[in-house]
Amino acid sequence: MELSFDTDQGRAMLNKLLASHSQITRMVVSMQRTSESLIVSKWQAPAATQFNTTVAAWTADMQPTLDKLREARRRLEAEIREWE
Repeated sequence: MELSFDTDQGRAMLNKLLASHSQITRMVVSMQRTSESLIVSKWQAPAATQFNTTVAAWTADMQPTLDKLREARRRLEAEIREWE
């Protein structure tokens, strides 16, 4: 069996990884800012603090996903370089 790798398709996948990472990062930052804004100016109650804690936990939970996307991108970039 002959080994092969279509680097054009690899680059297309790389672009999808980059776009996904960027989109998720923007979403996380937007959620954090919106939550903070809501709690600072529009919601003064114990539930607000609990909500903010939930959003902070969700933000922390998203980090491993972002790390995995970054690692997949790094590995794919290395593979493409090796094949070109």
